[in-house]
Amino acid sequence: DGGNFQQQYNIAGGAKWSSGGFLATYDYFDNSAILARDRSYAETSNPLSTFYPSLKRHSVLVSGHQDVVPGVRLQADLIYKRGDMESVLGLFADRPITTRGLIVHNRFETFGLAPTLEAELGNAWSARVSGFYGTDRTYGVTQNFTNSVARSSIRIFNNRSLSVEAGVEGPLFRLAAGDVRLAAGGGWRSNRIDALIAGRSFAPTRDNRYAYGELFVPLASPDQNLSFAHRASITMALRFEDYSDSGSIVVPKVGFVYSPAPEFTLGVSWGKSFKMPTLNQQYSGYTPVLLPFTGYGSMFPAGSTYLYLGGPNPEVGPERSENVTLSATFRPSSRLQIVASLFRIDYRDRVAPPFGSPLGVLTNPLFADLVTFNPSSALLAEAIARASDPLGNATPGPYDPANVIALIDGRDRNIATQRYEGVDLSLRYRAPLGAQTLTLTATGSWLDSRQQLLPGLPVTDLAGTIFNSPHFRARGGATFGDERFSLATFVSFTGGVTDRRRAVPVKVAPVTTIDLSARMKIGTLAEISVNALNILNAKPDMTAVASPSDTPFDSTNYSAVGRFLGVTLSRDW
Repeated sequence: DGGNFQQQYNIAGGAKWSSGGFLATYDYFDNSAILARDRSYAETSNPLSTFYPSLKRHSVLVSGHQDVVPGVRLQADLIYKRGDMESVLGLFADRPITTRGLIVHNRFETFGLAPTLEAELGNAWSARVSGFYGTDRTYGVTQNFTNSVARSSIRIFNNRSLSVEAGVEGPLFRLAAGDVRLAAGGGWRSNRIDALIAGRSFAPTRDNRYAYGELFVPLASPDQNLSFAHRASITMALRFEDYSDSGSIVVPKVGFVYSPAPEFTLGVSWGKSFKMPTLNQQYSGYTPVLLPFTGYGSMFPAGSTYLYLGGPNPEVGPERSENVTLSATFRPSSRLQIVASLFRIDYRDRVAPPFGSPLGVLTNPLFADLVTFNPSSALLAEAIARASDPLGNATPGPYDPANVIALIDGRDRNIATQRYEGVDLSLRYRAPLGAQTLTLTATGSWLDSRQQLLPGLPVTDLAGTIFNSPHFRARGGATFGDERFSLATFVSFTGGVTDRRRAVPVKVAPVTTIDLSARMKIGTLAEISVNALNILNAKPDMTAVASPSDTPFDSTNYSAVGRFLGVTLSRDW
């Protein structure tokens, strides 16, 4: 239907010798933007708005290794990328681009170097010391057009990451089933953002010290020929983290694997996790947008507007989780494999936006603590002045604080509790047909999730609602061929969701896509492959929007790319 024309060119080469080798690659990637005018379900968006930004990128990767002395190896990876990306946002329908809207242009450059020194210590023990130094520089300009007058906001990020880690691994002692093995180590890392946003500069730094230990204990092995105990083992791990801006924490993990016979394996794991918000989530600043009362009918006076704040929040803190996983693998023959797993993840204080869209927030009692009705001019002025971007205006008229009857705080925050639980199932069957092989695969997952936004509020559903994962996803397909020629087709199903942002819930239909691909070697000269993704051009349902800047479909679950045709030609020598 238009947009997302991709070009990618890459070359890889290297050499090896008795004590080492290296590999080097260069890649160039370029894709055009997907504009709203290219999609039939984008009637509420300005035709020039971008659903997918344009991107150009150059990247280089060099990886090498060299034996320094017998038993000691030095290896290193180096990566460099640079490129630019542009998108157009929030334009009024049927108005020229210079009347009202945003143009965002970013140039970025990334460099990373990761050396590692490995040494054999004897008695099957090994040691490893690794480091990383990386920088990421981004120069961004946002042009905010209001009545043909542009105000530019500049964002400059000079990010740096530095880390060092050392560890050892080897057997402690031997049991009847095998060696009890230990892996232990520790390290230090430092992350820094040196930023200039809308004339304001800040340079937060986060240092982190950590240590870890993992113990593997074999309980049964195939060599023992035990009845109903083909293989069994326990894994125990402990990790200590200490952050300069949050204090310290210890998180454990325990796993058990049991295989009564070679064809069947059971596994269970339990663990806790800890994650700090990124420096960007805390310090890069939020964006204020003035929005009309779309979707509320005559509930508010004509011409009324509300101010929405979205993006990072300096008040967010660390998040924690506890997870349990049960898994089973069944291999009755070399041709068939069935894998099933049950999982549950409980989050506490997870960092996330409180809702996917401001539509419906003003009348939903769940978000009452995030809404200030009839805000004073001083409160509005303060909220706009503290933002990192200039005020975005998605209303027909100019900003008038007298018309603003609500202020919505949609910035990231620590969600009180979230729970995700579900089932994953996958099957694979391989059958030789003459010189070729037919492989059939099928995967499916069922997810249920819910959250409590703030303490004392009721628990609400996440899965199956708009801008959250659907309850059910599945993918199945077949591949036929050999090393010289193959054909494949796959069918993907993404379940529907419900839009509950208005008084009357609306069902958003599921989407099913069909992919086709073929690959063929042309003698010894080259290999050509052809891909047709979403060959029937399945499209998502149109959804309600709060403003012309909103994406008029559930962009979390459904892609704006549509039917995509690709050809790849490769040559080895």
